[in-house]
Amino acid sequence: MNRKIIAFIVALAFALSLAGCSATTTKTGQSDSTGASSAIADTGLLDVSQMFTDNDKEIGYDTSAAKTIELSGESVIISEEGTYVISGTLTNGQIIIDTNENAKVRLVLNGVQINSDTSAALYIKQADKVFVTLAQGSNNTLSNTQEFVAIDDNNIDGVVFSKSDLTFNGQGNLTVNAAYGHGIVCKDDLVFTGGNYTVNAQNQGITANDSVRIADGTFAVTAGKDAIHAENTKDSALGFIYIANGTFTLNASGDGLDASGVVQVDNGTMNITAGGGSDNAVAKQTAQPTGKGERPQRGQMPNGTEPAANGERPADMPELPQGQEDGSIPVAGATQKGEKAPPEGTAPEANGEEGATADAVAQPQAEPSTSAESSATQVQAENTASTKGIKATAGLHIQGGTLNIDAQDDALHSNSNLQVNGGELQLSSGDDGIHADAQAAITAGNLTIAKSYEGIEGQSIEISGGNISVTASDDGLNAAGGNDASGMNSGDTFHTDANAYILISGGKLTVDAGGDGVDSNGDLTVTGGETYVAGPTNDGNGALDYSGNAKISGGVFVAVGSAGMAQNFGSDSTQGAILINTQTAAAAGTAVTLKNANGETLASYTSAKQFNSVLISCTSLEKGGTYTLQIGAEAQTITLTDIIYGAGSAQGGRMQCGKMGTAPKQQTTNAS
Repeated sequence: MNRKIIAFIVALAFALSLAGCSATTTKTGQSDSTGASSAIADTGLLDVSQMFTDNDKEIGYDTSAAKTIELSGESVIISEEGTYVISGTLTNGQIIIDTNENAKVRLVLNGVQINSDTSAALYIKQADKVFVTLAQGSNNTLSNTQEFVAIDDNNIDGVVFSKSDLTFNGQGNLTVNAAYGHGIVCKDDLVFTGGNYTVNAQNQGITANDSVRIADGTFAVTAGKDAIHAENTKDSALGFIYIANGTFTLNASGDGLDASGVVQVDNGTMNITAGGGSDNAVAKQTAQPTGKGERPQRGQMPNGTEPAANGERPADMPELPQGQEDGSIPVAGATQKGEKAPPEGTAPEANGEEGATADAVAQPQAEPSTSAESSATQVQAENTASTKGIKATAGLHIQGGTLNIDAQDDALHSNSNLQVNGGELQLSSGDDGIHADAQAAITAGNLTIAKSYEGIEGQSIEISGGNISVTASDDGLNAAGGNDASGMNSGDTFHTDANAYILISGGKLTVDAGGDGVDSNGDLTVTGGETYVAGPTNDGNGALDYSGNAKISGGVFVAVGSAGMAQNFGSDSTQGAILINTQTAAAAGTAVTLKNANGETLASYTSAKQFNSVLISCTSLEKGGTYTLQIGAEAQTITLTDIIYGAGSAQGGRMQCGKMGTAPKQQTTNAS
C-alpha cells in the first residue's frame, strides 16, 4: 500500500521533560524501562513499589510542542520522538512507529478509526517506549479483517503489535476488533493506567511477553483463547500479570487470566467466564486405588467384605454387647438408613484435569491400547485448551478485590503456590474451585465456592483466616490430589504423602461435600477457627478422611455425614473430640448440639443433608468431663474417660466404633 512518511522533530524541551520525570520499575528515577528481573520479592509477591512510572500515569502533554495528524487515507510512519495528536480514518492503512531505540513517543488518539486488512493497525516497530493516551471522551477503533501477511521480518499477529514497552492511559475509549490473530500484542512490558477498552479477538485478547500491568481502567474482553495472557519462556521472573485495580468483564474460550509467571490481584472488580463456564465442564472419571498396604476401596469394609445395603453389620464382624451399637444413639422420627448413592451430583465419568502440561486436559482412562492409539490420545490431550478462570505457572496471589469467576475447569489455579489474602470471591468451577500444585493458603477474605468437583485442592492446604464456604460434588478440601486422578498422586487416592497436610488455625470454614468433607493424604492439624462439614450421604466416603495423623488442639470442628468411613481425631490430640454414629439416619435440618454439665451450649450445627455420624470437638471438651450430645429430639450423656471418644483409626480409614457410655479403646494415629 502507499505510505506517506511523516517525520516530525520534537523540541528539545519535550525530550528533557520526559527524561526529567522518568522512572523505572526496579530502580527509582533512572528511566521508563520496565525491566522486572527483581520484581518478585522473597514472599512470592511482586514488588509493586515501582510497577508504574510517572509517565505511565501522565495523560497531560505540551500542546504547543505536540504535532497534529489528520488521517486521510494513507498510512503514517512516525520516525522521530515526540507527541502526536491523531484523528481521522484509515480504511486500510497503518500507523507505524519506527524511531531510534532510545526515543519515546506519545500518541494521543482523539477519534481515530483505523483498519488494516492484513497487518497491524498500530505497529510499533522500534522505540524505547510508546505511550498511547486516549483523549477525554474520544471513541477510537482499531481493527483487521483478513489473515496476516508479512510486511517485514517480524511476525505481526495482532491489531496492535509492539516490539517495545507500551503504555495505554487516558480518559477515552478504545475498541480493538481482531477478526484474525490477537487483539493487543506487546513483546516487552504492557501497561494500562486508565481508559476504557473493548477487545474482541480471535485468539488472545491482551498479551505480552514480559508483563501485563494494570493500574486502572475498564476492560471488556472476548477472546477465542485467553482474555489476558503473559508468557516469557526465557526468564521465570517475567511473564507476570499484575492487577492493581480496574473493572474487568472477561469472556474467554481459554483462560481468563494466564501467566507463565506470577499472577497478583490487589484490587478491582472481575467477572470472568472461561470455557463457557462450569456448566460446560468436562466429565470426570473416578480413579481406583492400586498397590498393596493401602486401605480398601471406598465402600468396602477393611476385611474386603461389602457393607450391607441397610447399614447392618457384616456377618463376620464381632458383635458388641447386647443393647449397644457402634457408638450410636437412635434418632426419633429419622428414616432408616438405606443403600447409599455415589457423591451427590456425580457419577463415574471422564477425567477433565490436566495431564503433563498446564494446558493439557487428561483423557478418560480406558483399557490398554496400542501405541498408536496412545499417541493419538496424547496429541488430543495436548491440543485441548486450558479453560481456567485465573491460571499462574508460578504463584497466584489474590490480595483483594471482588472476583466472580465461572470456569469450565479450575476457577483459581497455580502450578506452584496459591494464596488468598483478602477480597470477595464467588467461584463456580467444573473442576477445582481452588487448585495449587504446591500450597493453597487462605488467610483472609470472604470466599464462596458455589460449585465445584473438588473445592480446595493442593499438595498442602493452610487456612488461617477468612469466611469460607465450599460446595463440592466430590471432596471439599483435598490435600495431595483427588479421586478423579487429577491430583499429585495420579489417582492413588489412599496414598500417604509425607508432604501432604491440612492445617486449620483460624477463620470460619463451611463445607458441603458429596465425597470426603476434609481429606488429607497426609496429616490433618486443627489448632483454631470454626469448621463445619456436611459430608457424604454414602458410606464410601467420610466427613473426615486422613492417611497420616490427625490432631486437634483448638477451635470448633463439627462434621456430619455417613458412618461407613467415619474417622475421629487421633489420641495425641489435646482437645476432646466425640465421634457418634446413629442407628438411623437423621433427616436434613436436624440440629446437633453439645452441652456441658451445666446445660450451656458449647457447639451447635444444623446440617442441610441427612447424616448418621457426628464428629464434634470444641475448646471446652476436656478429659473427665461430662457432656450431653443432642441430635434432634434425642440426647446422650457422655463422660470423656479419654480425650478421644469413639475412635476411627488413621490406618486407611479403618473404623473401630466407640461404645456409648464407655471409654473408647485407645487408638494409634500412626499410618502403617
